[in-house]
Amino acid sequence: MGECGGFVNQVDCINKWLSISLQQKEIEHNLEKKLKEVSELTLNEFYVLYFLSQEPQRSMRIFDLQEKVHLTQSAMSRLISRMEKKEHSGIIRGNCPKDKRGVCIKLTPEGEQELAKHIHHVKSVLAECQEFLKQNTI
Repeated sequence: MGECGGFVNQVDCINKWLSISLQQKEIEHNLEKKLKEVSELTLNEFYVLYFLSQEPQRSMRIFDLQEKVHLTQSAMSRLISRMEKKEHSGIIRGNCPKDKRGVCIKLTPEGEQELAKHIHHVKSVLAECQEFLKQNTI
């Protein structure tokens, strides 16, 4: 059996993983809670806006987006539909220029504003977790 990242035994490795997993869930819970305090934006909606903002064309195929957000195809489809129904959804659905069969999601200027409005809240929660994040990089 191979090594487990320099840990003395498998139990230490598993315990470290469980600790990291629990902390990650707690951080996501705190992020979700903070977003709910200040808006109706969910954490997954924030992820969609964020990942779109990182693309040069502010657009992604829905398949690529679902992989980044870690949702199934049906869950991503429901999320996009919910976002589109909001008054200021921040996204639009369209055809992909490079893949005629694919569906692309594009970030709108309103979406960029929505992201900018909330990114500092996310950063504040992550700042509170900074020591943990430094110690537990994989």
